[in-house]
Amino acid sequence: MPPEVCARYSEVPWRDLAGLRHRIVHDYSGIDFELIWGLITTRLATLRNQIAGILDTDYPSGKY
Repeated sequence: MPPEVCARYSEVPWRDLAGLRHRIVHDYSGIDFELIWGLITTRLATLRNQIAGILDTDYPSGKY
């Protein structure tokens, strides 16, 4: 996401998401799969709704 979008939607844990992605990509052998599953089952639905709202608001044409 562009920095201005991240700044406008500070309730989204952008830094945590980037850190998680970095960890998955670069430290695959050190991934705590129980932690990942916990994030999926407890936080993914909220995050999905936040991102969907941002896309609908800031990119109504569907071009990201």
